[in-house]
Amino acid sequence: MEERIKAIVFDLDGTLYQDFSFYKPYIRFMVEGTEKETWEQKLVEYTEEVLCGKRLKMNAFYRCAAIRTDNPEQYFDLAERAILPDVQAEESADSCGTIYLGDAWAVLTFIGYSLGLFGAERCQQTYLRTRRVMEESGLQGSKRLRDAIQKANAFCETILLSNSNVETAQELLKQLGYAGLFAKERFSVEKPRGLIDAVESCLPGMLGHPKALLAVGDHAYNDLDPLSRLGCRTLWVNPYSGIQEPAYDVCVKTTVQLADYLDDLFE
Repeated sequence: MEERIKAIVFDLDGTLYQDFSFYKPYIRFMVEGTEKETWEQKLVEYTEEVLCGKRLKMNAFYRCAAIRTDNPEQYFDLAERAILPDVQAEESADSCGTIYLGDAWAVLTFIGYSLGLFGAERCQQTYLRTRRVMEESGLQGSKRLRDAIQKANAFCETILLSNSNVETAQELLKQLGYAGLFAKERFSVEKPRGLIDAVESCLPGMLGHPKALLAVGDHAYNDLDPLSRLGCRTLWVNPYSGIQEPAYDVCVKTTVQLADYLDDLFE
């Protein structure tokens, strides 16, 4: 008989809410005032192709070195060649010159760096400006998911672990209607490196019983892999069809499907 789930570790962005248009303002801010400003629409279309599996490979490592070209089609072709072979990927995982395409945010970050438009500051400012647009657009959480997590709280510990800073994340949680929903919260976790330490801080001794812990997230490398290696169960949230998939135990596409899974878990 499978061990009962005693704790669930949730990611925030792309897991507890889904926004399918944020890449458009992100790209606008990315190219604004640069020599690539005229590429905006082509980059939007390119990103859409990546997210449906037609370009690049999701859930793989890529080099972020700048690709110097004035031709967008040549850039798209050269970007394909920036993928790291599997044998090099794990060795390069901690390198600041590589990125794992685990979600749409990572795809956009890769594009910004490989176009030579990003340093750390411009990347962060582009992210923050995009988050403000998302907040001002009236982004809302799922009442169905909120109810399912509240129900789960009666049966297990629910933990929220996010890479976002505390101010940004807590403001977003309020907007989504998720404030106070989780038993424990940690921010600026620096996943994947900081994930295990954060779990041990929130759930002392739990990793000694890995099958009793369920990790839920949309970025497999950040949210799931470190815990999966220890034997924990994993649920991957993936709304995109046709992309390369990582390893996982369960996959759902939407927040409603996630809510249904949680309800069934504690029937």
